[in-house]
Amino acid sequence: MNDELGGRLMVVHGDPVKIVPRSAKEIGSESVHVTADCAPYGCERDEAVEEALGDIELVRTGSPRAVTPGRVRKADGTPFKVFTPFRNAWLDHGWRKPADTDTSTLDWIRAHWTRTR
Repeated sequence: MNDELGGRLMVVHGDPVKIVPRSAKEIGSESVHVTADCAPYGCERDEAVEEALGDIELVRTGSPRAVTPGRVRKADGTPFKVFTPFRNAWLDHGWRKPADTDTSTLDWIRAHWTRTR
């Protein structure tokens, strides 16, 4: 992977509430994009990060799950309680294919700092 990225991958470690806003401000981001998280910890973490970002927009998209909880529902809008009908509705719903991108579709930046804590 590093060869494909030409060494342009910045890895940081630490508290996301501190690290994400710091990184975003350092590189002049207008928005930060994350995978939407529906779990209690993820929701609390993302809300805290969003608050710490201030004027920088936090954009939640996608899901770490095959289908976002609540997306596939019965015809009357209520959630499924039995797996097989849910599975059938999920297969009918389908899912998006991955984005058609590669490293040439990005504007790369060089971070000015590498150590975080």
